[in-house]
Amino acid sequence: MSTANDVFSLVAAMMDDPERDVMTDDYLQPFVQQAQFRLYQNVYANPNIQGAKSAVVLVNVPAGTTSLAPYVTGTGSLALMTNIFDMREKPTGTGDENYRPMMPSQDIAIPLSDNQQLFNGIYVIAKDDILLPGSSQALDIRVFAEFRPIPIVDAATPILQFSETILAHWTCELVGMSRGATQAFIGYHKAEKEQAIAELFNSLVMDIQVIPTQQRPFNTSGSFDSF
Repeated sequence: MSTANDVFSLVAAMMDDPERDVMTDDYLQPFVQQAQFRLYQNVYANPNIQGAKSAVVLVNVPAGTTSLAPYVTGTGSLALMTNIFDMREKPTGTGDENYRPMMPSQDIAIPLSDNQQLFNGIYVIAKDDILLPGSSQALDIRVFAEFRPIPIVDAATPILQFSETILAHWTCELVGMSRGATQAFIGYHKAEKEQAIAELFNSLVMDIQVIPTQQRPFNTSGSFDSF
């Protein structure tokens, strides 16, 4: 998953401060925070989107995997996930037409050590984890879920998938206005930001149309209300 550091580094480069003499993490943090808040309110809270929904593919999950905790915690690709709408799996290296649906379950019905099936078939939601029976082959697992941003406290803070370009241009626009940059500079980053937002919006709409969205709670501990 991308982190705030990706945005900090890109902004410093765009502001022609590669040594980070002025564009330090502490200096940029409130600007990136504001950009993230506005992005969530303006795009993800749109009635046509209704939340930061995104499809994340866990590539080459090893055979025998029974826990997806490494993907769910820390800066894993599912770290900001709050709800799961749909999970699918396919053998690693095969085409998307081979995805098979996975069903939510209350428990793993058979002993993990005795399970030699080719696919997991089911998953169990646990605290900071997604449990699997364990398959006998490596799989790509596609998770369509809702994500919630968290306050940016340092460079390691995870950010929403595909948001780094938008946040970088938005931050440059905000910083540029505060530091008296030219209208050409501000206008360039505003236009790039709006183009990136349009591309993200179209992508979100396509994902929502393709995948059924029967919401299943995952984790409600993270809240954007803390901003």
